Amino acid sequence: APWFLVLEGLFALNVAMSLVDRFPWGKARVGFVILHGSLLVVLIGAAVTYLFKVEGTLALWEGEERSEIVRVDEAGREQQRWALPFAVRLEDFVVETHPGTSRPARFESRVRITDPETGQAFPARIWMNHELHHRGFVLHQSGYQQQGEREMTVLAVSKDPGQPIVFTGFFGLLAGMAMVFVT
Repeated sequence: APWFLVLEGLFALNVAMSLVDRFPWGKARVGFVILHGSLLVVLIGAAVTYLFKVEGTLALWEGEERSEIVRVDEAGREQQRWALPFAVRLEDFVVETHPGTSRPARFESRVRITDPETGQAFPARIWMNHELHHRGFVLHQSGYQQQGEREMTVLAVSKDPGQPIVFTGFFGLLAGMAMVFVT
């Protein structure tokens, strides 16, 4: 929400000004500087995620290949499309049910990734809680559809360039807290 972004911006400004206000820092303030600097790194990473994250779905029937993801709103209307730097082909979709029921216990997509830029083509498996990472994109098994003998997988696809920045900030926060306790 825009109001929350404003609050995050004010918080970042407050943290930055607290660093400026305490300058020159000296040895006793090393933990303080690392901790507050890391908070700024986390907020920068969050901003990078907000501005540059790619997120959508990739729905494939068995035998179908695509290299484009789609983001839809709650009403099912298409909002945006992104081209992937590789193609995904659904080779096989497997659903295992709980014994004696038709409730799915596990479902898995067996895909083939074709990357024209690198010339690579390789098989991969995507199933619940086991995603595929390729070229900065993460593909998760999010759902499926069955129509008679036909089966479709629905993969959630995302690329978050802010995640490594945020994780770096989190490690800095830990280091800063440790330094605060030491000093």
